[in-house]
Amino acid sequence: MARDWAHLFPRLPHRHNGLRSVIAAIGTRDYYRVRCGIGRPAGRMDAADFVLHDISAAERTLMPEFLSRCANAVEALLSSGLAAAQNEFHSAIPQEKI
Repeated sequence: MARDWAHLFPRLPHRHNGLRSVIAAIGTRDYYRVRCGIGRPAGRMDAADFVLHDISAAERTLMPEFLSRCANAVEALLSSGLAAAQNEFHSAIPQEKI
């Protein structure tokens, strides 16, 4: 299964309730978004089942590096700005096959 890393986005359309609640809490749509994700399900697997399934022992070993890269993306966004952070984290995004 492919594991995505960090993606940084400027303001984008907000399609789910989690982002709507962020907008309501901060009172603006003007914010950056760092998305750290787990990729997409293979074949016809339901996306909700994929997201909510237990992670394997092999996947757990990747978590420290995954979380570190996500934290580094946030730090780069704050210290260097969106364009520089996107250039750093969107080029050659590492993917692990498990």
